[in-house]
Amino acid sequence: MKQFTRVFVTGAAAGIGQGLAELALQGGADVAAFDRTSEGLTELAETASQQTRQLSVHQVDVRDTEQLTTAVENSVALLGPPDLAINCAGI
Repeated sequence: MKQFTRVFVTGAAAGIGQGLAELALQGGADVAAFDRTSEGLTELAETASQQTRQLSVHQVDVRDTEQLTTAVENSVALLGPPDLAINCAGI
């Protein structure tokens, strides 16, 4: 199985998105986490610190192109380009 070093996840504050972001961190990847709410992103920060991985957290509404573009650009500047992007934003 391919080892991903940088994973970007939308909908990362809860549910499947949060679970996949946590798995990526536990698997040794640096993660950029995007979500409309900040709740749940704190848990990811704790997981990242336990795994000594970098985590770039962004409270952003993925429907806002300008907001999302800025958040992705900031994450790329910090972590580098993603090896994998997971879109789990939605209800």
